[in-house]
Amino acid sequence: MSTESFAKEENKAAHQHSVYARSVELYNEGLSYAKHERFNEALSLLTEAVKLAPDYIKAHNLLGKIYMQLGQTEKARESWLRTLKLDPLNLMAMECLEASEPKSFLGGARDLVLFLPLLLVLIGGVAIYWKLIKPELSDLNKNLNQLESKLDNISISSPALSDQTLIRKKTEDLLIPNQKTSPNLGRDNEKTSQLIAKTDDTLSTNLQISNVSNQLPTKSTTPPKVTNRSDLEQLYSQTIKGLMLAGKYQLALPNLIMLTESGIEHRYLVGNSYFWLGVCYRNLDQAVEAMRAFQYVTQSNSFKYEEARAQIRTLQQDQRRGFH
Repeated sequence: MSTESFAKEENKAAHQHSVYARSVELYNEGLSYAKHERFNEALSLLTEAVKLAPDYIKAHNLLGKIYMQLGQTEKARESWLRTLKLDPLNLMAMECLEASEPKSFLGGARDLVLFLPLLLVLIGGVAIYWKLIKPELSDLNKNLNQLESKLDNISISSPALSDQTLIRKKTEDLLIPNQKTSPNLGRDNEKTSQLIAKTDDTLSTNLQISNVSNQLPTKSTTPPKVTNRSDLEQLYSQTIKGLMLAGKYQLALPNLIMLTESGIEHRYLVGNSYFWLGVCYRNLDQAVEAMRAFQYVTQSNSFKYEEARAQIRTLQQDQRRGFH
């Protein structure tokens, strides 16, 4: 490389650095204005910042929020879509896009119509409780109190729950005969002592078994599916970055299935999960399942619509080659 060309490259790098530094200054000034709710001033600064640095993700995200504050929803969504083109896994842009999704009037009316029967059922259930169930429960409570008062006079017979000293005393009262009425007092006392010793051993053993059984760990159940919104977003990011992009398709498969079956109302997250599920199936040579996943993406008009269509065309071409 000649000295002249080297100098040009150096000047170009210095210019790019100064441009990026200026865009950062504009972003910080715009952020300060936004915090003080001076959105028009912030808008002009952030617009200039993204013009100087079109790949400045933070500026695009903040610009979208400013547009939303000014009531310009479409421009806000365009800003977040630019962010996702630069960083498809940007969670802030995903959240903002999902929150700004327009809700139709018919959709709200439909939800109200679906909610009314449930409300009527709840009101009816409360009325039935107060008129029928509550008096019955009151009578049952009285009967239980009477039963408890009767049980207070009955000693508990289970060795695991009784007091060991009390049982031993009752055993002695029953088994040791009265000195005035027993002519064979020495022989009877010896047999009685042996029987009491056996009773003590039995009580001790039963108590040990009871304590051990209470300390035994229960079998662990299968962990529930992840349903929390933030946990699902974190699972999506970890699955794509840590498994899919590393080619670990077999490990990524159950996570993607969980994401697609989560039932969360998050069109971007669910649509992208179906797309990556199709990629996963395709790399695992499961063409039918891959086709179904990609078709879901196109039918739901998800963010990866074009990429899913390209994958479907590729799968169709592979099938045609297989027939020839």
